Amino acid sequence: MITSMRKLKEALRHVLREDSDTPIRVTKLKQEIEELKLQKKIELQEIEHMVKIEREKNKMDVDKKELSLKNEYKDKEMSLQSDYYDKSIKLIQDGHKDMQKMYSEIMKRLPDVNMSIKQHDINKT
Repeated sequence: MITSMRKLKEALRHVLREDSDTPIRVTKLKQEIEELKLQKKIELQEIEHMVKIEREKNKMDVDKKELSLKNEYKDKEMSLQSDYYDKSIKLIQDGHKDMQKMYSEIMKRLPDVNMSIKQHDINKT
C-alpha cells in the first residue's frame, strides 16, 4: 500500500505539473488559433484581390478584343461603301455615255429643224 501511495503521490505531482502548464498551453493554443484565423482572413483577402485583378484583366482583354473587332468592322464597312460608291459612279457614267450616244443617234436621224424654220422665215418675207 505504501508503494501504491508513493505511486499515487507521484502521479498526483505529475498531473499537478501538467495542470500548472495547462493554463499556459491553453493561452498559447488560443493565441495560435487567433493567429491562424488572422492568417486565414488575410489569405482570403489576398485571394479575393487576386480574383478581382484577374476579372479586371479579363474585362480589359474582352474590351480590347471588342475594340479590335469594331475597328475591323469599320474597315470592312468603309471598303464596302467605297466599292459601292465606285460601282455607282461607274454605272452613272456608263448611263450618261449611253444616253449621250442615244441622243446623238436620235439627232442624226431627225431632220434639221432649225434649218427648216429659217427657210420658212425667209419664205415669209
